[in-house]
This record gives sequence, structure tokens and C-alpha cells, in this order.
Amino acid sequence: MLENYYDTNNVTLNEMKDFIYSIDPFYSKQLERCHTKKKFIALVKESIDYYYDLSKDKLECVRDFDEMEYTLIMMNQFFSELQAYKNVKISIKKKLLRLNDSINMYRILRHIMSMEPEELVRRLHDQKYITLSQAAYFSLVEENIDDAYHYLSKMKTQPCEALLSYYASYDLLGAWRLTNKFEDERKDRLQISYS
Repeated sequence: MLENYYDTNNVTLNEMKDFIYSIDPFYSKQLERCHTKKKFIALVKESIDYYYDLSKDKLECVRDFDEMEYTLIMMNQFFSELQAYKNVKISIKKKLLRLNDSINMYRILRHIMSMEPEELVRRLHDQKYITLSQAAYFSLVEENIDDAYHYLSKMKTQPCEALLSYYASYDLLGAWRLTNKFEDERKDRLQISYS
């Protein structure tokens, strides 16, 4: 299941160290002895070109979306202000928007776009990259319940049971209102068809 954006970006010092250790064969003892994230990031930025090149090489060799997401999360910790990294993210975005896998497209885009997840979901839906049910699902993943309700209520037919149950886990009353709405609309369509 897709994880919340803010949870995935809550990176610990040990996770940062593990990432740098995995890309740097000459891992510095000075980095190893570092005890705060702020100091660790500052030390990495002292050799930013070196670590960026290593990270970019790792990104180019990823085998799946899990590894790509992990690498982007870590690169965002260190290189978000680097113009070369911004250019790489633009290139990735262009490729992702041609992808027919909306979950992985969204999952990676949220790490390369400079916007809040709610705005990204809205734009992807407005530009027809994702459906209403996908927009509702992504909103639920990001715990944006109001937007999820908005997308679900705009649907012409009742959403799948799994999506409605997922929504109900956050807002039982809202799920009940949606179920009644779809049931009333179904009854109205049946009455019109019998007329």
C-alpha cells in the first residue's frame, strides 16, 4: 500500500548514513561520527558535487519504483537546491507523465514536484492523468479527508467497496452519506428507465 508523503520523508540520521554508506566506497569516518542530522547534511554538502554524482549514478541504476522512491527521498534531503538535480527531476517528470501506472506515477511525482500532495492530486486529476477514484485514494493516503470526500461525491457511480471502506475508516458519517447518495441516484436511474 502507498505510504503517506510526510511519513516517507521523515528520514532519520541512521537512514541518511545508510544511504551515503551505500553509495560511497570511501565513506568518511567524520560522517560516521556525526550525531545530528543538521551536522550530517552540512558535512555532505561540503563535498556536494562528489555525493551528488554518486547519488545520480545510483538513481540511474534503480531497478524498480521502490528503489527510485527511496533514492529520490534521500537525494531531496541533500541536493534539493542543486540546479543539476532540479534538471534531473524535470527529466524524470516528463517520463513519468507518459506512464500508464497511476500509483507509481503519483508516488514518484510527489518527490520531484515542488508542491503539496493535495495540489499535485488536484493537478493530476484536472489534467486527466488520474481518475476521480484515484484522486480520492491518493487524498486518503495523504490523509486529506475533505478532498477525498469531494472526489468521491463527484463520481457518477458508487466507488468500489475497498475505496469506500478505506474512506469509512476516516469518516464513517461521510461514507454513509456517500452510500445513500449513490443509492438514491441508482434508484432515480431505475425509475427513469421504467418510465
